Amino acid sequence: SRLITFGDDRQFRFWKTADGSLERSLALPEELTGGDLFPDGHTAFAVHRENAFALFDLITGSITKTPISQQTITGWAFDPSAGRFATASREKWTRVWSTRTGEPLTPRLDHGGEVRWVDFSPDGKRIVTAGLTPEARVWDASTGEQLFAPLRLGTKPLEVAHWSLDGRFIVARSDENMVRVWD
Repeated sequence: SRLITFGDDRQFRFWKTADGSLERSLALPEELTGGDLFPDGHTAFAVHRENAFALFDLITGSITKTPISQQTITGWAFDPSAGRFATASREKWTRVWSTRTGEPLTPRLDHGGEVRWVDFSPDGKRIVTAGLTPEARVWDASTGEQLFAPLRLGTKPLEVAHWSLDGRFIVARSDENMVRVWD
């Protein structure tokens, strides 16, 4: 019955789907960046400027902040159930965290260069990372173990890597204007 949108003006807007009218609007507080919605429809995930992530309750406007240690977050992704999320960092590592408690669930996963992208497989069992190196890496999302040798493409950064919807393939784009698909 409701559609929630988030725009460049940092406003969450709640729309009635029956007639398309605006129900209400809520601004994301200045100390937060981001705005990905949880499946529950009333909680947003955001990055706090004090090296933390935050859960922003869209009903009450309250913020629950959880420190993430010395990490500059460059990207994040939720697992399919939204019970975990993974962060990408300027500090060359990624990690899987509990969405509700903020506790780390894996050790730091060393990518070997600044990580700009992280993506969960559709079954939530693996993650792929990419960034300012010419390779993507695949990890076990529960243990943090690297599953096989890095997936390499050219010599320039491979900043984006996605899982196919069936989880069988990884598709990556290189700054050399190349794309590769791995089985």
